[in-house]
This record gives sequence, structure tokens and C-alpha cells, in this order.
Amino acid sequence: MTTRFDIILITALIGTAGPLVGGSTPAVADEASGAIPTADDFIRALSPQPVVKTRGIRMREEAVAETREADRPEPAYVDVPMITFEYNSAELTPSARAVLDQLAIALQSERLADGQFLIEGHTDAVGSDDYNRALSEERARAAREYLASKQIGEVRLETVGMGEDDLLEDTDGPSEINRRVRVVNLGQ
Repeated sequence: MTTRFDIILITALIGTAGPLVGGSTPAVADEASGAIPTADDFIRALSPQPVVKTRGIRMREEAVAETREADRPEPAYVDVPMITFEYNSAELTPSARAVLDQLAIALQSERLADGQFLIEGHTDAVGSDDYNRALSEERARAAREYLASKQIGEVRLETVGMGEDDLLEDTDGPSEINRRVRVVNLGQ
């Protein structure tokens, strides 16, 4: 079980192996101990995984080879609750900047340098839906602008505000873990 200060690097991919792939033990960095995810952690979590193709054969006159929809991996993504924001704010905290520094190094790596990424801003459930959607968009833009200041081209980074959709901690009250950023690899 993770605490609200944990970061879970997750990829939900089929048929692949690695330390950050869905189905294996997620890598966890504890903010209280001062550990932050490294550029290598981000590279592993956000690297595109190969499509594993299978064939299905049906008996009688329905014999066909097909690629199943389930054989296509979901995009690699990473939830980063350590990219934190103060309550009711889109200003990055100092610890958030340190995490984004590592993400910037990862996005400049050979494995991710050609990728396009979606930065999702999230809020907790306090406040109206409209307000939270606007605040989460500001948070996503703040992360994008910081990454751009680290020589990551803004053209590679899309932003979207998710508001209070997709909470990590299901609560109606204030929740630091829900005030976060998710980074999704959209491919090339």
C-alpha cells in the first residue's frame, strides 16, 4: 500500500518485461526520505513498448488470422504525485521542480527524444468542476513551461486539465496526492 507521499511509476502494457511494466512491482520513491525518481526511472516508464501480435484461428469456414485489439499496448504513462502544487495554486513547489528536472533529462534521452507527450494536470475534489478543470489546466501548463525552460520543445508537449476526474485517492476533501501531473507518451 502506498502513502500519499509515494510516487508510483506505472505502465500498462501487454507482453513486455521490465521493472516498471504493469503486472510487476512498481518502483516507488518516498518523498519523505528525499528520494525522487531518476531520469532512468522516467525513461523506463515512458518508453514505448513493442506490439505483441498473436494469431487466432477459427475452425471450419471461419478460419482467419487476426491481430486482436488486446494485443495493442496502451500508451506508456507515469503518474507523478511528487510534482506537487500548493492548495488552490498552479505554482510548482521546489520538490516538483527537482522531479521535473529528472523528467527533462529523460525527455532528452535517445529513447524519448522523438516522442510527443501529453501532460495532464489534476486537482483534488475540493471546489466546483469548472474551477478544478481550469486550475488543472494551469498546472499542466506550469509543468510544460518548466520543461520548456529546460530545453524541451513545447511543440512536443500537449496539455490538458483533468480537474477532479481520475482521483488517485478517493476523497471529497483536500488531497495532496490528487494535486498532481500525469505524463503520457503519445508516440511520434
